[in-house]
Amino acid sequence: MGLDIVDLVMKIEKAFSIEVPDQRWEQVITVQDVYDVVWEYAGSKLVDKDGMIARINLILIDHIGCGPGEITPEKNLTGDLGLD
Repeated sequence: MGLDIVDLVMKIEKAFSIEVPDQRWEQVITVQDVYDVVWEYAGSKLVDKDGMIARINLILIDHIGCGPGEITPEKNLTGDLGLD
């Protein structure tokens, strides 16, 4: 994982009070994968999956500096969103 992704992972884990093994994060390729990992590790603490997705999107927008329309589930974190 590159530094951009490591920093993003730290922000997401802090926001949702979760700890995800590095091996699991290394399997993440798309924005949908991020949603799935967070739901897998924090879902029992959350009641609103749509709220979780919105919160992750805000973290991504802030981290990448992009517009909301650029964050879609099929986007590749490295290829489409430019994270390393």
